[in-house]
Amino acid sequence: MKLVCCKVFTFDMAHRLYNHESKCLNFHGHTYHLEVYCRAKDDCLDDLGRIMDFSEIDAITKKYLEKWDHNICLNEKDTEIGKLIEKEQKNKLFFFLVIQQRKI
Repeated sequence: MKLVCCKVFTFDMAHRLYNHESKCLNFHGHTYHLEVYCRAKDDCLDDLGRIMDFSEIDAITKKYLEKWDHNICLNEKDTEIGKLIEKEQKNKLFFFLVIQQRKI
C-alpha cells in the first residue's frame, strides 16, 4: 500500500505582469500556498510509522521559502526594472520563463 503525507507552506510574493494592458502591469502581491507531498510504500516507513518527519520537510523547503517569501518574481523579459530593484534592494529577484500557449 502507498501512503502519502502533505505539508502546506504559505508565503507572500510580489510580481507584475510584463506588458499587461491594465492594472496588473503594476506591482502587486499574492499569498501563495506550496503543497509538499511525500509518499512511500508502507514497508518503507520509519520506526515511528512515518513517511518523513515534518521537520525534515521544513529543512528541505526552508532554503526556497526564505528566498521567495516577501520577494519579487518577474518575467524574464522584465530585466530593466529587475536590475534596478536588485541594485536598490541588494537581493536576488526571481525571473520566470513564460511558455507560450498554442491553440490546438
